[in-house]
Amino acid sequence: MRFNATVEYPGSASQVAELFKDTEFLAFRFAGSHSSDGAHHVSGTAQGGFRVEVTRNLPQAVLPSNVQGFLPTGLTLNVVESWDGPTKDGSRLGSFSIAVVGMPATARGTARLQATSEQACSLIYEGQVDVSIPLFGSRVEQAVAQAFTDIVHRERDLAAPRLVHQG
Repeated sequence: MRFNATVEYPGSASQVAELFKDTEFLAFRFAGSHSSDGAHHVSGTAQGGFRVEVTRNLPQAVLPSNVQGFLPTGLTLNVVESWDGPTKDGSRLGSFSIAVVGMPATARGTARLQATSEQACSLIYEGQVDVSIPLFGSRVEQAVAQAFTDIVHRERDLAAPRLVHQG
């Protein structure tokens, strides 16, 4: 199943990249996006390329109701985001991969952090979710894609006050 998610940030692409790699903000992202027991690891620098590895546990209650019965303990996601170094305007290209622990389910795709002005940028994800479960696979694919999209929007909402304060 193909999916995409786009969010606008009230900060420069460079400011958003700094937040994405900030370990304090990563912990804040977990709490604010209904994830629990999150672990994270960051390597590289915001001035160059960097990689963020995250484990997110999403409780059943935050999943779409049409799949909650199939996922009584929720979902555990291993997420990897890799970002290239910035262009002149701070824009970046990246990639992401998501593995659902204990299930034959993955998502992967591209990410673009695109400057739209000196004080704003767009984050654009395009990807593919694949779940190899007979009869229920498409519902789980929808749940993973929806959870990803919801998280992207919640994280933008968490980042916005920090970015506005910095600006």
